[in-house]
Parts: sequence; structure tokens; C-alpha cells
Amino acid sequence: MSTTRYSVGEEVTIASGQTTSGAFSTADFAWGEVTFPAALTGTTISYLKQTKKDGAFTPVYYPSPMVEADTLVTSTFRASVNTRIPDAAFGGLAMKIVSASSEGAVRVFEVYCHS
Repeated sequence: MSTTRYSVGEEVTIASGQTTSGAFSTADFAWGEVTFPAALTGTTISYLKQTKKDGAFTPVYYPSPMVEADTLVTSTFRASVNTRIPDAAFGGLAMKIVSASSEGAVRVFEVYCHS
């Protein structure tokens, strides 16, 4: 039996003065990567995940057996570098990127999700 594997890339934006991007689909994907913009006001990003259709987006935490309980899933800023999104962020329908600080300009991220 073969498994169909595929990838989808899209851009998401954090508006100037804001902290949260628009949503991108993660349904049917097991892992992903984000390419940071050349500049970012915040030094880290975290993730919000939607697990129910038309449901709220909630912060993503690592499962407690993996690390200390209530540890937020984050990625550290690296200019124009493709960085793997931690696997703990997947398993929902959609996701948003959250900057640690209000952005000083429009920030565009390239997101790639893979099955």
C-alpha cells in the first residue's frame, strides 16, 4: 500500500503593530517549516492552533511528558532561514504565528506544510 505525500506552501502576514498572523491550514499535514522574514521585532514566535471547525485558536504547549508542563511551543528568529515548526504544533485544522512583540512593520512568513 502506498501513501500519497504532498506539500503546500503559502504566505502569512503579521500586520504592522500586531502580533498575530492570518491562519494557514494544517489539516492532513504531519509537519511543517516556516521561513522567517529578513527582520522581526520579536525574537521568538509561538503558535496558535485551531482543533475544531469554527473553533477558537488556542496556544500550543508541549505535552508534559516531553518537557516541563506548560512550556509554550516556540521557534527562535533566524533571518530568512527555513526553520522546522515543532511537531507538537500539528494535529489541528489551522494554525497562526504569534510574534513575541508587536511588529514594527508588515512581516511576511513563508509556511510549508508536509504530509
